[in-house]
Amino acid sequence: MRSWTSDASADYDGFLPLAEIKTYLGVDASTYDTFLGDARNAVASEIEELTGQNINDATITYTVRYDKQSRVFEAPFLPVTTITSVKGIDTDDSSAALTDAVGYKSYGQLTSRRGQFLLDLFREYDEVEFIYTSNGSSAPSQFKVAALGWLKSIFNDNRDFTGGRDKPSPPKETTMLLSGWIRHSV
Repeated sequence: MRSWTSDASADYDGFLPLAEIKTYLGVDASTYDTFLGDARNAVASEIEELTGQNINDATITYTVRYDKQSRVFEAPFLPVTTITSVKGIDTDDSSAALTDAVGYKSYGQLTSRRGQFLLDLFREYDEVEFIYTSNGSSAPSQFKVAALGWLKSIFNDNRDFTGGRDKPSPPKETTMLLSGWIRHSV
């Protein structure tokens, strides 16, 4: 079982301001604020999920329950800027309370968006909670261009939405821009 939460707001205005979106789409400055803001947030969130790259500053709480023989796990979103805490539930702890992990090594560079960031725990735990901050302000330029292309596709989409369950997929150009960043597992 893996789960994560983030304290970052759902507003990605720092990543892609509404004014920039409107200029790109050629939209009047006083229109479509709510729609474009919601679409931008949805696209940015989807890009984060596809790539495993944070594009919004966040404190991420990552909890993982895994095979007791395993002591290594990776951070779900990069970059890892600072590690706040690493806690674990001992394999023989009946209270199931998270306590400070006895020790760990980290592999991978802090602030790096490439490769992996792994924690190697000195002991086995049933569950581990890893809290870290992630600076999303250094997102690669391809992410912004990919988001703009996807937003243009959504904005110009004139399909008849009659309650179907089809989810608009990103345009092929967006997928191409993100191709080197798309992760295959979390």
